[in-house]
Amino acid sequence: MRRLKQRNQVTLVQRPADLAKSTVLSTASVLAMDCGDSPETGLITLALVARLYPQLRVLLVNGRLSQGEIAEAFRRGACDYLSSQVDPELTAERIESLCRRSNSVERERGLPQ
Repeated sequence: MRRLKQRNQVTLVQRPADLAKSTVLSTASVLAMDCGDSPETGLITLALVARLYPQLRVLLVNGRLSQGEIAEAFRRGACDYLSSQVDPELTAERIESLCRRSNSVERERGLPQ
């Protein structure tokens, strides 16, 4: 994770409800989000974030989701999914990959990075 923080701006938001109060998403490229103990609240938050910030790539991290909930997360805007038990280095690699994809799209559109 240290490498990820060195190469990218990283902001931690502890609770999905805090996202509504934060302005960080308006300039973010990637959001790694954990649904916590409430998959339905997380999926609602995911849909809201995807609607408000369509440029944002969302990595959903949660080990408690059923296959149906994972499929619903992709329908609601998630770009990737990892179980919360996965190696932190793999999580950092997936976030970096989503950042590179986002930066590539921004360059193609001529948007500032």
